[in-house]
Amino acid sequence: MKVREDRIEVTVECARPGVLHEHVGWITAGMNLRLRTALAAAARSRGWSAPQDDEQERILKQISALPTATVDTIPARKRLAATQDEIEQQREYVARLHGQVEALRETGTESEPAQEALAALERAIRELSELETERAAAEHALEQKRERQRRLNDIRDERLALEDRAANVARAAREHLVVQLEDEFERTIETVPGAIRFGFNDHDDDDDNPVTAALAMAQLGVLEAPVVLECERFVSAQAAAEWMDAPAILL
Repeated sequence: MKVREDRIEVTVECARPGVLHEHVGWITAGMNLRLRTALAAAARSRGWSAPQDDEQERILKQISALPTATVDTIPARKRLAATQDEIEQQREYVARLHGQVEALRETGTESEPAQEALAALERAIRELSELETERAAAEHALEQKRERQRRLNDIRDERLALEDRAANVARAAREHLVVQLEDEFERTIETVPGAIRFGFNDHDDDDDNPVTAALAMAQLGVLEAPVVLECERFVSAQAAAEWMDAPAILL
């Protein structure tokens, strides 16, 4: 755990900070505290659970099992477009050669130029056939990628629905834990040193109130790593630790 004061960085060897530390690990005036989320975290730190936990775990497993791959259709589209361009050019070439052969045939000659033109036409037709086969393959490859993209779009929609459901279940679990601990929190608020009395729903009315709420959370929850206190509520780190029943660092 690292603590910074001005430009001095202090490293403290301690237990790994738990979930409650995300909310009350550093208590300072004007801090941003999401009260209900923090109160649920305090309940979790005690080892409490909610009836929604099993459902939440199932949903999260479903989400993690969904593929996250993406499909890039750009190369396949470029390949198809390039092949189509080559086919158009080859068709024009075949048409020119065909015209030359027909013109030579009309003269009734079997000259070497006529034979060469006919051979060139046959080669050009074979090449055109090969290009058309290549285009068919490119079209098939692109359609496969598009079908894969459609399936992934369906999976994305499923993921969004599951994530929305998970968020709703998480909120329900949080509210369950808040209700279980709310009365004890209100009683603890009354005992916080230097606190201005306030209710559960009006803790944001004063910059000092989040500090009071955070200190109450710290006492209610189980904290093994130190809490950093940058507030004038305790005369010493020892006094803070004794009141919170948790390690404390006083800045």
